[in-house]
Amino acid sequence: MINLYIKKILKKIVIFMILFSSSDMLLRAFSLMELAEIALNNNSEILSAINSYQTSILSSKSMDGTFSPQLSFSSSSQISKDYTWKNCPDYLSSSISYVQTLPGGSSISISGGASVNAETIYEELYLNQKPNVSISLQQSLMSFWIQGKSKDPNIENFYQQEQYYYHELLNTKKSTLLNVAQNYVYILIYKKQIQISQNLLKLLDEQIAATKQLKLSGASSQSKITELLNSKWTSQQDLLSVQTNLESTLQNLKILCNHDIDISDIAYHDSVSQFTDEFCNLIQEVTERISDPIEKNFQLQIEMLNNKKIINKQKYAPEISISAQPAWSMGIKKENEWKNAWKEMGEPSNWSFSVGINLSPFISASRKQNIKQYELDYESIRNSYNNYILKKEMSKKQYKKLFELYTKQLEEIKKIYENQQIELLDVQEQYELGVISKLDYDSLRIRIENCNLN
Repeated sequence: MINLYIKKILKKIVIFMILFSSSDMLLRAFSLMELAEIALNNNSEILSAINSYQTSILSSKSMDGTFSPQLSFSSSSQISKDYTWKNCPDYLSSSISYVQTLPGGSSISISGGASVNAETIYEELYLNQKPNVSISLQQSLMSFWIQGKSKDPNIENFYQQEQYYYHELLNTKKSTLLNVAQNYVYILIYKKQIQISQNLLKLLDEQIAATKQLKLSGASSQSKITELLNSKWTSQQDLLSVQTNLESTLQNLKILCNHDIDISDIAYHDSVSQFTDEFCNLIQEVTERISDPIEKNFQLQIEMLNNKKIINKQKYAPEISISAQPAWSMGIKKENEWKNAWKEMGEPSNWSFSVGINLSPFISASRKQNIKQYELDYESIRNSYNNYILKKEMSKKQYKKLFELYTKQLEEIKKIYENQQIELLDVQEQYELGVISKLDYDSLRIRIENCNLN
């Protein structure tokens, strides 16, 4: 009975330890570097960018079938109403065609086949067989090499698109990490602001209590108490606003990390330089030392547009075609001798050659439309790129001025804090001697503490 009772107690202890351990895991604090790693692995925008980049790699490897060959087969026949499967059709034709697209607006076509005509002469079936072979070549008169381009712009475009999505991925990672850092710092700021507000409310409570005591002795008035109460109400509203901002920032951080986290107990880094150096090194590592992926992508877009211009010139240029067709004279053979005709075929009896020029792409309305569209797209991207560079330079100058201003303000605050620390020692001595009240001493002490928090 005692053993059973001990087992129940041990069971409760184990359950309590499991629950306590789980809650401790949920309430653990995360450093900025840990949050950054979580965001890199879980952020939905980063995962989407990774998927787009992997898709572009597949397109680059297959080139979306741009140079895939085309193979087709066709057959037709003509039969009489008395036809049976054992008889030869009155007419039979079959052909196979192969088309290969080549770089530079070229394509080569090869087709081969045969046709059979059946005729009955003096109640005996004769076959007239004709092989059909054709070789043709189509070539644009404005191939990329004629335009001074050494590499096929179609192939180059696939590689550039892969690079574009790669830079998009790097930029998504970089912007996500910066947003994580921004929200992380805001949380630290809001926590300190809450602490400042709580210190101020504590001081106001002490001042209100002391003023009420002074009022009883006639040394103060109700208006002074009302003034302090109004200040307390304002401070309470400020505290509520900061707490709301803190909660909102926590939610933003959870969305960025796509992870259920609680960082209400984040500790400051011991060294600000260590904090910035670690995080900057992480961004450099993630972006592979590419300082500005957005600028790289603007440059890639301009290059891809220039390639598109070359491709369109090649596409809408006049096209020359050359074809050759050999011909054989096989004669008419009896049905049971049809194989002999193929054995005796020999060399072609003659060749047919043809040359043609297709001007339709050059005079089409699509050509003029594509030229105009290129001009509009190029001007738009070039203007966006120039504006981005201008904005980037202005931001650098602005941040430099702000940094100088904040550095100066920080030095001034440090001097004020040091002076107030000296003043606090004097006031503490006066308080211990009974020269000033505890309220005056606490007022200065809290003001110095809030200065340090700021």
